[in-house]
Amino acid sequence: MAGLRTSGAIKIVGTETVATSFPTFTELTNQAGLTIQVSE
Repeated sequence: MAGLRTSGAIKIVGTETVATSFPTFTELTNQAGLTIQVSE
């Protein structure tokens, strides 16, 4: 949540479990107006 207040990019590593526990996270956050990009 703290990342919502920053003006720069934030990189989070090791988020593989999100795909299992909350598979629509990226889609929902983008719909809410946040910019989330997933890269390998």
